[in-house]
Amino acid sequence: MPTGKQSVIVAVYPDTMEGLKGLNALQSTAKELGMTCQRILFEKLDFGETAVLDQFYSADVAVADITEVSYQAVLSYHIGLRENFDDMKQNVVTFIDQDVPKCGLG
Repeated sequence: MPTGKQSVIVAVYPDTMEGLKGLNALQSTAKELGMTCQRILFEKLDFGETAVLDQFYSADVAVADITEVSYQAVLSYHIGLRENFDDMKQNVVTFIDQDVPKCGLG
């Protein structure tokens, strides 16, 4: 990670209850680590807005949640582009499997 500036995480999460929980957890973790977490709306990344593309590709870390099936191709493409650059190797892909039985404690 670069030194001398605050590291930036960009996150693409769906507007679902589970997606927002994941985003909130990521934002809390980033804050504890002294990092900035910025949310990118999928629709703007998909549309190719220049400022959003710059934000996504210049971030120190990119986190993309592919739980939403319609997001998978676009996010895989953009993560793949990041991985082709030597200084953009910090990529995380998440998937919330809602079919997994939850273990209850009560």
